[in-house]
Amino acid sequence: METTTTRRFGIAAALAVAVAAAGLGSGCRRREDARVFAAAVEGFFQAAAKQDCAATKRATAGDLRAHLEQQGCDGLFEQMEKHGLAYQSSTAVKPDGRAPQARILEVRLRLNGKERDRLLRVEQAEGAWKLASL
Repeated sequence: METTTTRRFGIAAALAVAVAAAGLGSGCRRREDARVFAAAVEGFFQAAAKQDCAATKRATAGDLRAHLEQQGCDGLFEQMEKHGLAYQSSTAVKPDGRAPQARILEVRLRLNGKERDRLLRVEQAEGAWKLASL
């Protein structure tokens, strides 16, 4: 004989399966987050391509921000131009086990005329995700 508890469990299980099948579970959230992290990296590269130091600094956090605050942007812009460093795409995002407010983003960059896969770190700072390391 089916009890109320059994019926509720069955309904809950069916709902969980339906949500997962519809892509409304954690996988969808990860894809959404990946776009947010990729946008942070894209913002940095767009600002740097325009050689806009203020915007480039606003797109950074952590060690990268500290470096730019101390050294300025000219060296960064020069090296990016010299080596043709440009963002192409992001392929995956993973939590950074060292800090809950950071993620490791797997990206494809153009460097010296070739596409290369790299790991970049983004951190949450000032209410937004920002590039923290190149």
